[in-house]
Parts: sequence; C-alpha cells; structure tokens
Amino acid sequence: MSDRLLKVQELLKQELGNILVRELEFPKNSIVTITKVKATGDLKHATVSIAVTPEKYTGSVLKQLKKSAGHIQDTLNHTLEMHYVPRISFVKNVQDETEQVEEIFDIINHEN
Repeated sequence: MSDRLLKVQELLKQELGNILVRELEFPKNSIVTITKVKATGDLKHATVSIAVTPEKYTGSVLKQLKKSAGHIQDTLNHTLEMHYVPRISFVKNVQDETEQVEEIFDIINHEN
C-alpha cells in the first residue's frame, strides 16, 4: 500500500471523526468510533468501519450515518484540499473487541 493512500486514509479518519463529533447527535450514552477507513487505490471510494458501544445502537447509528451521508460528504468536499475526495460509505465494524468493551460497560453499570 502506498504512503499516499495510507496518509489519505488517516486524513479521512481524522476529518470524519471531527465531523461526527461536531455535526451529528447519536443516542445518549453511546460511543461511536471510526475503527478503519479503507480507500480504493484510485481514491474514488472509501469504506468507513464504525463500532458502536453499546452495540444495541449500531443499527440506528448506521441508519443515521447513511441518512446524513450527503451532508457528511459535502462537508468533506469543502474541508479537504484534494482534487478528488473519495465517496464515503459506512459499514459496521465486525470485531470481537467491541463486545469486550460492551461487557466492561455492563460490569461498570451494574457496580454503580
């Protein structure tokens, strides 16, 4: 993988994180994390993997992200100084660590 592609993926991850924090509201007591951004070699498309804790909010968060995709894309297009900004799509991150974090939150909630 080229250095340029890695840099673009990291830049997209940072900028998308900023946009999600500033401009979207997610369910109360939920945490939305961008776990990975994978851009195609031609930089025309990028898949953004997200993890949601607690996991029960994943469906509603993905639905909200897909509904807001046009606004998010427009914001990226105006923020990034690139000839072509990749077209963004969001997917659920499939990872065992998400379940582990959720179990930790359950333990903390039961102790309080």
